[in-house]
Amino acid sequence: MIQPNTAVTGLLFPEDIAEEQPPSTPTNHHYPLGLLAQFDIEYLGAFRVASKSGSSNSDYAVGSIGLGPDKDSIFLAGHNHHNAVAEFAIPTTLSKSTNVKLIPNAEVLQSYSSVLSGINADKINGMMCVGDKLLLTSEVYYDAGGVTSSDDIQVFDANNIAAGSTGAMSMQGGDRAAGYMSAIPESLQGIFGAEYMCGWASNYAINSRYSMGPSIYTFDPQDVIDGVAGSSIPTSAKQDYMYNHAKIHLTAADPTKQTELWDELSIARYSFIVPDTSIMVAIGSNGGIHSGIGYKITQDTGRTGGGYLSYEAKDNYNYFWLYDVEDTLAAAKLSDPRPFSYGKIKLPYTDGKIIGATFDGVDKLYIASYGAGQVGGYDRPPLILCYKIVKKAGVEPPVVVEPPVVVEPPVVVEPPVVVEPPVVVEPPVVVEPPVVVEPPVVVEPPVVVEPPVVVEPPVVVDGTTLTGTFTGTFSIDASAIQRLINKG
Repeated sequence: MIQPNTAVTGLLFPEDIAEEQPPSTPTNHHYPLGLLAQFDIEYLGAFRVASKSGSSNSDYAVGSIGLGPDKDSIFLAGHNHHNAVAEFAIPTTLSKSTNVKLIPNAEVLQSYSSVLSGINADKINGMMCVGDKLLLTSEVYYDAGGVTSSDDIQVFDANNIAAGSTGAMSMQGGDRAAGYMSAIPESLQGIFGAEYMCGWASNYAINSRYSMGPSIYTFDPQDVIDGVAGSSIPTSAKQDYMYNHAKIHLTAADPTKQTELWDELSIARYSFIVPDTSIMVAIGSNGGIHSGIGYKITQDTGRTGGGYLSYEAKDNYNYFWLYDVEDTLAAAKLSDPRPFSYGKIKLPYTDGKIIGATFDGVDKLYIASYGAGQVGGYDRPPLILCYKIVKKAGVEPPVVVEPPVVVEPPVVVEPPVVVEPPVVVEPPVVVEPPVVVEPPVVVEPPVVVEPPVVVEPPVVVDGTTLTGTFTGTFSIDASAIQRLINKG
């Protein structure tokens, strides 16, 4: 985040919104106190951009402007009905002459060429060169359905805009993002997370599609340069006052009055951050804070309008809003940031309405003042005014403290745990005692006791006389037995 900037103190000066303002002349410029409190400002002079060339002219110009690739030329969106762009060389010497006719007219480097042909858009919003590429944002002026145009941005060859674009692309955020574009100072790119910002406000009809106050989105121009027709360009919202959700104006005590902060006549044409500060400047116009605002009313001059008008025709003026981007980036919601200072800007010459602006990223601010370049009865070209704007001398720039880099401790990769297979404990081998094989029991055949041999008396065997009964065992010669058998 950014450390608090003591230069930004929420300064509001009643003189800056007073009904009557001191006049500004080329040689005696009146600067708002709110701007002088923050910046050193010097009016450097003006140049004319009158031209009738190609497909348009500079009269009644839309007035969107953007610097060329080398910042020595300026692109201008011409006549309101033609949707064309031309390139003019910025004169080496600017003029502070009080006679507009004596102010040098810029050389035309590229004639007016149509830039919105064949796409769904009819109003040029912003231009910015990145290298040799010209980025151009656009929208539908009256989108009655409240549907954001899908044709938001194109890229052209800055050296040959007549060759046409590579095709229209959409931007995330639609008409809340596809407007002014500017570079973010290098010191703030880290906290924004980007090098470029864009945005827009409720500058045309149908408020529901707009941010009701200056919005801030970041984007990468390279996405546009590399994009193809029909693609969607990513953005990141930092500040956005979506309609019916976050209007930045306060409710006036008197309903016929409007607040000086933001109302139905407020327009923010351009927004940029002054280098070496944390301050974003939004410039454009405002009205009705003194006499009030009505819808389709008749003004005190007899003019009847088709939309919102201030009751008094003179109750309209150029305006500025100052934001501290510290607040923007720290806000909890996109609609929380508020300008810490705002008020009227008095331009020299006719004090024509601011219809466009561009910043060179260093110290030069160019403003297109509507109709201020008029030299005849019917011409109405803008006059380009140049200012030098830098941080206030003696004011230290904000110290940008980058968020600490969190160094994660090295991830210790533990060696994988080797899970040993479970030890299978074999059950103890039961050694059976050897089987004692008893020798087979020899079962003696039963002793067959022969019935007693009845020896018939007297039997004489081999000279032996056998008489009586004889039991038991005896041996007898087999031959003797045989002889007994044979004897009968």
